[in-house]
Amino acid sequence: MHRTIALCLSLFAMAASAATEIAPRIHLIRGNFVPGSQPDGNTVIFTERDGLIVVDTGRHVTHTQQIIDFGKQAKKPVKAIINTHWHLDHIGGNLLLRREYPNVRALISMHIARRSTTYSSAKKNRPASTAGSQTSATLCPRPIASSHGR
Repeated sequence: MHRTIALCLSLFAMAASAATEIAPRIHLIRGNFVPGSQPDGNTVIFTERDGLIVVDTGRHVTHTQQIIDFGKQAKKPVKAIINTHWHLDHIGGNLLLRREYPNVRALISMHIARRSTTYSSAKKNRPASTAGSQTSATLCPRPIASSHGR
């Protein structure tokens, strides 16, 4: 009986640990592709001394919650978000992460900024404020290369 409980707890812990270490201090949260639902893109998390750098935040709350849970488990805040491009499966979790980590910085390309309601302040080389938030976005001078759609 005790072995069964221990095995179940181990399997539960493995399932709850959604991030896979792919290199030292680099983790992957795989996107979810459920038939009949829009997909989540993959998320890569870089662990730095003073916080986490998140590349793409997914589309659905369940995906973004995995990022937040990773940060809590690592006892580190998300300090930066890098969005490779503007598709919802890459930027959809930004708002939730900004609510959880108010000091997070979003690094975006001009390509994303042009689609943003904050482009008018961004094009003057000022940080682009997010509506209803003190969070700002830093612009990258060129679009970030991506092999995932356009």
